[in-house]
Amino acid sequence: TPHAVVAAGAALLGVAGMCLALGSDFVAAVVALALGLMVPALALAAAQLAPPPVPDHRPGRSRLAGVALLVLVLFAALGWGMTATRWPPAAGPRDLTPPWLGWRFLTDDLLVLVLLLALLGVAGVIAASLLRGRGARERRAPLPGAEGGP
Repeated sequence: TPHAVVAAGAALLGVAGMCLALGSDFVAAVVALALGLMVPALALAAAQLAPPPVPDHRPGRSRLAGVALLVLVLFAALGWGMTATRWPPAAGPRDLTPPWLGWRFLTDDLLVLVLLLALLGVAGVIAASLLRGRGARERRAPLPGAEGGP
């Protein structure tokens, strides 16, 4: 929905502000321009081009529980990976507190660029799936005047 896309863009602008407050000007500019403005604009354009969604009639409780479990497992794996990884020596403080992990994230430009590329790729997949769904529905629609034979 357009409201969700605008909310996600606003949240990413907040992330850019946090990067700016922590002293990473380049990352803040990239996050603000690429993720805070370009991705929501492309998602809104794709949503405008896509047909109205078809109602989902699958059972909701089990699907919701499955998605919640998947999100929980992914966040647990991400948290474990961030704390269990042996980071290379850095000039900043050496501990596993959130400020230190944030400092490593903001000073390691390669990690940030890879993450930005991954997020842009996800946005592209979402836009392509919306447009592909619209094209498939248009191909299935009968042409005007094609009901009968010749």
